[in-house]
Amino acid sequence: MKENLNIKDERFGGIIKELAAEYVARHSNRQSLLTVTRIMLSNDLKHANIMLSVFPRTAEHAAIDFLNRHKDDFRDYVKEKSRLHILPFFKFFPDEGEYNRQRITEILETN
Repeated sequence: MKENLNIKDERFGGIIKELAAEYVARHSNRQSLLTVTRIMLSNDLKHANIMLSVFPRTAEHAAIDFLNRHKDDFRDYVKEKSRLHILPFFKFFPDEGEYNRQRITEILETN
């Protein structure tokens, strides 16, 4: 996945992130809080990994599985709502980096 993004790629990722947040908000069962934290794009922009944080963490597996089962519906949603010339294939993943950041913040606040 890309590390150094140019402005066009950042805008591309931003559009996907915004649409993913809208889609997740509309299709979540309200049993858990899902937050789109970041988008990781492949070098050719044909694949995008959507990173999420899920609260409570016990609902993470079910939420990620649900979204991955409906990734084709999400792709249709992006096609309908955007004018992207390249329509990537999507996968949803838990954002372990975000969980680690939260844990570090929690440790720092207790000391």
